[in-house]
Amino acid sequence: MRPNPFRVYLQPEGDGSLTSVRLFGSVVTALPPCEMGRWIRQLATWSDSPVELALPVEIGTAWWFELWTYAVSDIPARHLQLRFRLHRPDRKRGQRHVG
Repeated sequence: MRPNPFRVYLQPEGDGSLTSVRLFGSVVTALPPCEMGRWIRQLATWSDSPVELALPVEIGTAWWFELWTYAVSDIPARHLQLRFRLHRPDRKRGQRHVG
């Protein structure tokens, strides 16, 4: 599968003295931890605040989630805020959640 090209969106914030940056794209797999750390550190230094990274947590993609958590595991909190988005499978009608 060929990854989608990256798209970068720039938008002025406030009076224009700041710029909002959004990056979307696909990569084949998780980046090696040293590359991921370097990329996050550069972005955090440039923005003077931690980078927020959101990882979806799903049963069917546990292997994918493990790759990415390994890639960011050594990045200090001053550079990275990690957020998890929990996706639960749709419950079938009449099924009760236990726990």
